[in-house]
Amino acid sequence: MNFSVPPDRVPPKGLCRIWYRGLPPDRQPASMTCARAHQTARAHGGLVIIATSPRSFQTGEVAATDYGPVDFSGVPPDRLPPPGLCRVWLDGVPPDRQPPPMSCPEASAYQRHSGGRVLFMPASDVSP
Repeated sequence: MNFSVPPDRVPPKGLCRIWYRGLPPDRQPASMTCARAHQTARAHGGLVIIATSPRSFQTGEVAATDYGPVDFSGVPPDRLPPPGLCRVWLDGVPPDRQPPPMSCPEASAYQRHSGGRVLFMPASDVSP
C-alpha cells in the first residue's frame, strides 16, 4: 500500500520506520532495520514504511505494510513513553497522575493489577 509522510520523515535508504497514525511526525519512532520494524509492528501494531525510490525523499510517498492500529487516543504526545520503554495509561486519570514510564515487563504486570492499556514506543537498533 502507498502512504505519505512528511519528506523529512522518510527513513534513510535501506532502513524502515514504524509509523503510528494519529501521532504527530515529531513523535514517531526513529528509523530502524526493516527486520526489527516488521518484527516490532507485528507484535505491537503500526505501519512499517520504506522509501520506494529516490523520489520518496522529495514527495514523502512511501510503501507501507499495515500491522494494525495502535490506540494512543487521549494520550498527549508529550506523555508517550521514551523509546524502548512502556507506560500504562489509565483512561479517566489526568496526565500528571499517570504511572511513570517503566520497562515493558513491569508495565504488563502493573496493567494486570490496575487495568489500563500498555503503550510502547520502540527504540531504534541503528546508530544515529
